[in-house]
Amino acid sequence: MFATYDEKKNQAVLKFNEIDQSVFCASSEMIFYPIPNKWGKQGWTIVELSKVRTEMFADALLLSYQSVSSKKK
Repeated sequence: MFATYDEKKNQAVLKFNEIDQSVFCASSEMIFYPIPNKWGKQGWTIVELSKVRTEMFADALLLSYQSVSSKKK
């Protein structure tokens, strides 16, 4: 699993590696931020869908997928 969606909160949660998580969170901290628990320390990151640009979300979603799928090889 690399992503989830919370319809009520209009948020997605994406799984990143440490580096990608820190880049997205540092560049857009009001849009991307780690889940505030151990899951967040493992790369799970909340995305505020009402604030994120479509292109940025598409890039993040693809990166999350690639990060998780590359570990299964």
